[in-house]
Amino acid sequence: MHRGVQRLLELIDRAKATGHRRDDFTSRDLVVQQKIVADDSNAVQIAVSDHVSG
Repeated sequence: MHRGVQRLLELIDRAKATGHRRDDFTSRDLVVQQKIVADDSNAVQIAVSDHVSG
């Protein structure tokens, strides 16, 4: 397994062990979470751009 993937899985395991993630949280959920964050960031940039230019 790629070292980066292994470290990601270890991070998820630690987060679940400390209660910061649900027990059923997986690496697939992290991909979805990152997509949501990216989409939100993009929406904020568009809104700020519209506000500044408007």
